[in-house]
Amino acid sequence: MPCFHQIDSSIYQFKPSVTPLSQPRLAYFGRLVGNKGIPFLLDAWSRLDILPLPSLDIWGSGELKAELDNIIRKSPLLSSCVTLKGPYPNGLEYVNILSSYNGLVLPSQSTEGLPLVLLEAASVGLPILTTRVGGIPDFANSNPDVVMVEVGQDALRLGLKYFLNHIQRGTKFSRTRHISLFLSQYSRPAIESVWLRMLDNPSMFFSERTAL
Repeated sequence: MPCFHQIDSSIYQFKPSVTPLSQPRLAYFGRLVGNKGIPFLLDAWSRLDILPLPSLDIWGSGELKAELDNIIRKSPLLSSCVTLKGPYPNGLEYVNILSSYNGLVLPSQSTEGLPLVLLEAASVGLPILTTRVGGIPDFANSNPDVVMVEVGQDALRLGLKYFLNHIQRGTKFSRTRHISLFLSQYSRPAIESVWLRMLDNPSMFFSERTAL
C-alpha cells in the first residue's frame, strides 16, 4: 500500500516566515535512531569552523534521545546552538514549524527508503542536505534544491559548509522551484495518479519502468 506524506493543499497558500539568510536556522525532523546518523551530524556541526555557529533544531523522539542530550550538554559549543525540541506536531502546525526554517538536514547513514520528510520539506520549498542512501538519490538526483553527500562525518561536514554558504548567499536555492517540483511529482494528486495507473494496468506500468 502507498505511504503518503501528511502535507495537504493548505500548504500551497502558506507564506513562510524565515529568519535572515545571514543567520540561518536548520532543522532535522524524524526518529532519533541509529540509522539516521544524528551523532554524525553533531560531530560535523561541532567542526564547522563557522563562528558563530548557526542554530540547529532536532525534532523527534526515539532511543537515542538520552545519548544525544548527553553529547550536547558536554559540549559548550553545541549547547550554544543545538536544541532537542522533542516530538513535532501534525497537520498545519507541523507545516508552520517546517516552513520557518532555512533548510532541512537528513544525515542518514544506512537503511533508508525515500523518507517522507524530504517530500514534506520540498512542499514548503526548503533546501535539503542529505546523504546518498537507499532511495534518496531517486529524489535528489537532478534536483537543484538538494545537496547530497556520501555517508561519513567528513563528507557531512564539507556538505554542511557548502550548504550553509549557499543558503547565506541566497543565490543557489529556490523555494518556488522546489514547491513546483513537489506539486508536479510528489503532491498527493500526483502520487495518487501514478498508483491509479499502476493498479489499472500493472504489467504495462512495470514494463514501461523496466524499459526506462
